[in-house]
Amino acid sequence: TFTQNCAIILFVIFGIFLEIGICRLAKYGSFGEAFRFGQILDDVKQIGIVKILLFFNLPRENKRD
Repeated sequence: TFTQNCAIILFVIFGIFLEIGICRLAKYGSFGEAFRFGQILDDVKQIGIVKILLFFNLPRENKRD
């Protein structure tokens, strides 16, 4: 349905912002940098939405000791 499709799209958008925000937090060591949505959007544009979506779809290895 329409509501479910909107929910999935919003989930993906917020997930991308979350991941880029975490990367900015790790890079700059500041919570303020993690919430600069304009800068996050610039980062997404610089990286490219296709590359980001492909990265999220890559299979990850489960290494167990």
